Amino acid sequence: MSRASPGRYSLHDFAKNVYDVHAFAGDGRELPITRPDPYGWDVGDHGGSAKVTYKIFGDVVDGRISPSIPRMRTSTCRRR
Repeated sequence: MSRASPGRYSLHDFAKNVYDVHAFAGDGRELPITRPDPYGWDVGDHGGSAKVTYKIFGDVVDGRISPSIPRMRTSTCRRR
């Protein structure tokens, strides 16, 4: 996860607000996830694509400080 945002000259810890991370294969089985550092997650055995679900504190995900309101997000990732 990026630690910077356009137009800002400081580092941010956006990943600190991400929790309850899960990854799923196309057939629906849950995939193993590791967190090698505080800024990212690795998904194993994905075979090229995975559906990733996670919750994030805040109702604004652009780096501004916002109230701690859990929101559910879903992303689909593909191998580069």
